[in-house]
Parts: sequence; C-alpha cells; structure tokens
Amino acid sequence: MFDLYRDALKFVATIIRNATSIESSYFHLDVHPPQKRGAFLLSFPRWADMVGGNNTDDVTFDEKLYEPTARGNPPDGYQERIGCRKALSVSTIRLVKDIANFLSKFWRFNFEGSIEIKVLRDDSSNPDEIPTTNNIIKAMRWLVDDARPDDLLFIHFSGHGDQQRDEDSDEEDELDEAIYTVDGKITDDELNKLLKSLPAGCKLTALFDTCHSGSVLDLPHVWNNDEGLFRGGYVTEKSTECKSTEAEIKCISSCKDDIESADSPDGGPLTDAFKLFLEHDAYPTYKQFFDSIRKIMIGKHKQTPQISCSRYIDTDRFFAP
Repeated sequence: MFDLYRDALKFVATIIRNATSIESSYFHLDVHPPQKRGAFLLSFPRWADMVGGNNTDDVTFDEKLYEPTARGNPPDGYQERIGCRKALSVSTIRLVKDIANFLSKFWRFNFEGSIEIKVLRDDSSNPDEIPTTNNIIKAMRWLVDDARPDDLLFIHFSGHGDQQRDEDSDEEDELDEAIYTVDGKITDDELNKLLKSLPAGCKLTALFDTCHSGSVLDLPHVWNNDEGLFRGGYVTEKSTECKSTEAEIKCISSCKDDIESADSPDGGPLTDAFKLFLEHDAYPTYKQFFDSIRKIMIGKHKQTPQISCSRYIDTDRFFAP
C-alpha cells in the first residue's frame, strides 16, 4: 500500500514538473503596459509590438513587387482641372517631415499652382503649432473654410485614437471614435462637422494612422474590396444623409473601429504603405490604389485598412492624393 502511495506521489510530481517546464517554455507572455495616452508621443504605444492588427490571413509580403519606379509624365486624364493644393499633417516629428516632403514633391511634379502645407507637432517652440484640441480645429478650418471647387486637400493624422459612448445614436456599434490631442480629444462627430462646408467639386483625402479609426470621419460609404464598390458603412441608415457631403472625401484609416493599430519600424504602418505604393505607381486608379493599400497592410503589417467615402465615386478614375 505504501509503495502504491509513493508511486502515486512520484507520478503527480512528474506531471507538475513537466507542466512547469512546458509553461516556462511555451506559455511565457512578455506583456508591456501601455504608455499614458492623451499626448502625441514620439513612438507608438509599446503594446503595439504584439502584432496588434485585425487580420489573421496568412498573406506574405514581397517588397520587390513595390520597388520605386521612375515617374513619367502623367497619363491622359490624370491632370483634371485642379485649383489650390493644401495639406494639414498632425503627427510625430519624423512622420510630419516625411509626409510633408513626400506630398510637396509629388504635387510639384504633377501639378502647377500654389501649394500650402501646415504641420502641427508636439515639440514645436511655437504654441500655435502644438497639436492641442484648439489648434487642430483651427488648422482644419484653415484647410476647409476658403476651399473652392477643384481644390485638392489632404489631411494626415498619426497618433492615438479611442472609442467612447455614442451620445447621438448615429453609430451602428453605439460607440463614437475620437483622436487624442495633447490636451483632450476630438470626436468623429466633430471632425465630420468640420468638413461639411466643403463645396461640390472639391476633393479631400484623409489618412488616419491610428487605433480605432475605421469610421473616424463618420463617412457613410465603405469600400468593399471583394465587390469593388462602396456600400453602407458604420453610421446608421437614418444618419447617412446628414453625414454625406457635397465634396468628395476619401478616408483611409489603418484599422477597424474596435482594433488597436500595429507599430512599424518605418513609422506609422498606413503612412508607410501609402508612400510605398505611390512611389511604385504614382498614377493608379482608385480601385488599384485601394486594392494595393489593403494588400500591403495585410501582408506587411497584418492589419486591414478601412476605406470610406462621403459619396459614391467612380473607382476607375485616377487617384490623386
């Protein structure tokens, strides 16, 4: 009886020892706490190292397919009648410089006329250039208030995003999205209202490289990659009309509303994908651009970007940021 009891104890001890070995070898999880939100940090939050995307497809990425190509003259039909080009970039220091330089070179090569680019960054010695709530709202009004038909506008935001309870019942998921400023938040409802005054014929492209950004502009139509068209989006059906605009607004965001955006050694993953593709193909159609951004984001960064629009657009037209 004693031998049986002793053997049983040895058996249990062996199981415990093996389980401990297995746990230490295969179930170790190195968890990094998130940094404090509420500011435009010089890097993305540390927990974004853990992939952080919202796509589990086994999609490989071959950077050779997107090598930069020599840019020729714009094809026929690319240079539509375009007025002023204005851009606003709110971001970490390196990304502000990168996207501002990229846009300036891209626009100067392809179009004539004036170019204005305003940047807000958190290390600026000029208090008017720090990305506070008030300064971002003022900068967006600078971008849109004097806009005319045929103007080409651009917004770039790289920072932190969040969700909060929807107060006006315009969201299908009952949650509003928001971007963090250095001293607060700006909700998707507020961002949408700031763009409502854009006139018909004006075109705006927005790039939101942040968490919880799928419907950050509350645009009523979402790109369906499989069907190749826009369909109903995140806002409720009764809100579709009031969220639409006369202008053509396209928003490319780095992930769905309920997802944390991944980090990238090149900076913001969406900013990286945007530049990578347009340096490879400067004159894609909307469909080619949307498809390629999605493939790069899934293959390289393992997350699915969201593309929304204020109105239906012809995706066989040339895309110009």
